Amino acid sequence: MSEQMKCMVHKTDIEEIVKKTVKETVDQLKGEIKSELMSEMKEEIMSELKTEMDECIGESAANLSEKIGVNSEKVDGINLDVDVLREKIVKQSTEIRHLQENLNKTSKMVQSALQLANHNQQYSQKNNIKIVGWKESPRENLRSDLCKILKDKGGLDIDPSTVLAIHRIPGGSRGQRPVIVKFINSEIKTKVMKKRQTLKSVFMMHEHVTQMNVNLIKSLKENERVDSAWYFNCNVYALDINGDRHKLEICDDTDQKFRHIRL
Repeated sequence: MSEQMKCMVHKTDIEEIVKKTVKETVDQLKGEIKSELMSEMKEEIMSELKTEMDECIGESAANLSEKIGVNSEKVDGINLDVDVLREKIVKQSTEIRHLQENLNKTSKMVQSALQLANHNQQYSQKNNIKIVGWKESPRENLRSDLCKILKDKGGLDIDPSTVLAIHRIPGGSRGQRPVIVKFINSEIKTKVMKKRQTLKSVFMMHEHVTQMNVNLIKSLKENERVDSAWYFNCNVYALDINGDRHKLEICDDTDQKFRHIRL
C-alpha cells in the first residue's frame, strides 16, 4: 500500500513537471515566435519606409534638379540683361558727360553773349538821361520844353540840336511817364546832369542804366557784406564792408564773390 502511494505521488509529480515544462516551453515558443514576428514586421516596415523614402527623395531630387535647371536659365537670362543694362549705363554716362561738357561750353558762351549785349546796350545809352516825375501836358514839345527848363530853372543854355532824341516810355505814375533823352555827346550830358539837384523840384534825372545792370545793383545792395553799389561810366561797382571796391559783371555770383568777407 505504501509502495502504491509512493508510485502515485511520483506519477503526480511527473505530470506536474510535464505540465510545467510544457507551459514553459509553450511560453518560450510564444516569446520566440512573437520576437520573430516583431523582427520580421520591423524589417518589413523599415524596408517599405526605406523604399518610400528613396522614391520621395528621388522625386524631390528630380524636381529640385528641374527647378535648379529652370532657375539657372533664369539667372543666366538675368545676368545677360544686367550686362546689357551695364553697357547701356556706360554708354548713357558717356553721353551725359559729353552733354554736360557741351552744356558748360554753351553756358559760358551764353554768359559771354549776355555780357557783351549788356555792354553794347549800356554803351549805346552812355549819353542818355532818364527823367522821372516830369508832368505830361497835352501839347508838349519835349525837346524845346527841356531846353527852356534847363535855361530858366538851371541856368544852362543848350542848343536843341544837341538833343538827338527825346521821348516818353511806358511806366511811372499816370500823367508822369518817364522820359529818355539822348544827347549828342557825353560833354553835354555831363553838363545837364550837374543841374539835377537844381532841377529836382521840377523832375529827377538819372543815368539811363540797362535793366540787367539795375538788377545787379539791386542784388548787391541786398547783400549784407556790401556797403554800397553804384553805376559809373557803363560799369557797376560795389564797396564791401571792409572798404574794398569791386567791379562786377551781370553774370557774377554776388553771394559767392563776397562770401570770404567776415561779418
